[in-house]
Amino acid sequence: MNKLLFGVSGLPIGSQIKRINYASGIEFKLPYSDVDYRLETTGKGTQFGTLEELVSLCSEVSSCKLCIDFSHIHARNNGNLKGYDDFAGILQYVQNKLGRSALDDLHIHMGGIKYNEKGERNHLPLLESDFNYTACLKALKDFDVKGCVISEGPLLEKDALLLKNTFMKL
Repeated sequence: MNKLLFGVSGLPIGSQIKRINYASGIEFKLPYSDVDYRLETTGKGTQFGTLEELVSLCSEVSSCKLCIDFSHIHARNNGNLKGYDDFAGILQYVQNKLGRSALDDLHIHMGGIKYNEKGERNHLPLLESDFNYTACLKALKDFDVKGCVISEGPLLEKDALLLKNTFMKL
């Protein structure tokens, strides 16, 4: 049976996780066993959802899988994703912590983003932002990431085609 896959952007997932104590240890569970919960990195420093927090949850709760929103990480850290090595570092971290299987089934959000020192303000068209989508796509290709890339922003179709066409040229 195929599992239902969906994004959980904005869902307070932490409140749904049940902690069960067994003599042999602790197990964490979510209410639906036939659903993969995609935990999305968030764009503001005051929100739960750093890459490290979500990777930790994914390593402990088998029905949790990662949704990397590269734009949110970029905004959350005041524009720190500048070049290829920054994106490759994220993918290497995920592979080191969750294994190759996490990169073989990855959900990704990408788009232009406006931010300030507090993080995300709003999404922008890719070409109107400083988000280095070409370096990000190159890292995805080099790490042979499989899964789904979702374009976010006010020009969804245009940006999605820009991402696809750029990826195909790499």
